Amino acid sequence: MRASKAKRGQGAAWLLLLSLLVCAGCNLQAPQSTEERFAGPPVIHIAAPLPEQIFRAGASVIVQARVDNAGPDLARVAVLLDEAVLGEELLPNESGAASLPLTISWPTSLAGRYTLSVLAERSDGSGGRQDLSIEVVAADASQPQPAPTITSQPAASQPDPPRREGVNLLVSAVELQPAQPACGEAISVRATIRNDGSQDAQTSPWVAAQALLLSDQSVIAENADTTYLPKLSASQEATLEIALIINAHPGQAQRVRVSVDAGNHILESDEDDNQGQSAAFTLSQGNCA
Repeated sequence: MRASKAKRGQGAAWLLLLSLLVCAGCNLQAPQSTEERFAGPPVIHIAAPLPEQIFRAGASVIVQARVDNAGPDLARVAVLLDEAVLGEELLPNESGAASLPLTISWPTSLAGRYTLSVLAERSDGSGGRQDLSIEVVAADASQPQPAPTITSQPAASQPDPPRREGVNLLVSAVELQPAQPACGEAISVRATIRNDGSQDAQTSPWVAAQALLLSDQSVIAENADTTYLPKLSASQEATLEIALIINAHPGQAQRVRVSVDAGNHILESDEDDNQGQSAAFTLSQGNCA
């Protein structure tokens, strides 16, 4: 993997974590011929970040994507920032997998609007590409605001929804210990994740916990260590503990969001229901100046 310098002098800050994890045989159909499986260009799916997502300067943007219809003749996969190469891999798919996940971390430093692109090219010149725009705002872009008044009522009892076909991962609960976090102090994020599909889900390292500022929904902190979701049978659930430290914006209202299979590396019947959020809280001063 090679990283190149992007505009605005941010190239020296790249923390290049691009890893192409081949999942041959994971949730795939029975093998078919190369002509049947890989006709046409590769198809890109960007799972993170979300289009028009806002980040605070200094936070890392985690780009997670999947190349479908990949195949053995994939010549190049690259991630671009405003057309400058963040990272690329040549001949990334020697095993010939049909689906190829990737992830790369970009530590932001300057405010502005940016276009992130993921592209995949075959040796015959055909290729696929997906673009999205994000915004980075200055770390001190907003003034402290009073925390909103939060009231809650017990949820009405609801019948369990019918089980989905295939694999479907849900974040059913997110709890924090302590429930009222302090700035600069470790938090244990307890996330309960359930597979409500009809098939078993393979293990996945793509579990993310992010702290969000309620005033503008910007991401201000993210877990640093990899958290693995174990293999879950149909209707089985697991509770994970994720370490998180929030070092910014004490006195402001925040919440923690947990995403499971954030890069869509596990093929699911519904790829849009993989997030859950904690109750809102006001970050206390803690160890922050």
